[in-house]
Amino acid sequence: MVSDYQHELETAGRLARDAAEVILKVYATDFSIASKGKAGPVTEADLQASHVIVEGLRKAFPGDAVVSEEDAASHVRHEGRVWYVDPLDGTKEFVSRNDEFSVMIGLAIGGQATLGVVYRPVTGSLYTGIANHEAWLEEDGRRRRLAVSSTTDLRA
Repeated sequence: MVSDYQHELETAGRLARDAAEVILKVYATDFSIASKGKAGPVTEADLQASHVIVEGLRKAFPGDAVVSEEDAASHVRHEGRVWYVDPLDGTKEFVSRNDEFSVMIGLAIGGQATLGVVYRPVTGSLYTGIANHEAWLEEDGRRRRLAVSSTTDLRA
């Protein structure tokens, strides 16, 4: 199953890293902050990262739908393969400059979560996974498999 989605995982991981470069460039400046109303703040980093990811996904997977948090027009019901993008999850944290933000990209197929990546720009940590299969953490040039604990007793 991993090999079935290897191209998708690699593409999403690369795009998350590419978006992170844009995000960190903006993070290093005195960026401006706008408001999306109840949805919270938005910065140039959100918009630029969204563009990088959305265009990259559309080029790599032209038959897939792409829904981005920063593109209200994309927020319609889609069937088949749908990519969901939060180009800068934690914009409030980004604005507060506490380093607690990430890039999130996921793929649903037939309405079911199938795979996803989470990239933390400040630490360079990339989390990838395939639903009901495997998950990995890549950091400091190493990749290790993640596992869910089998412990069910919360006191333990």
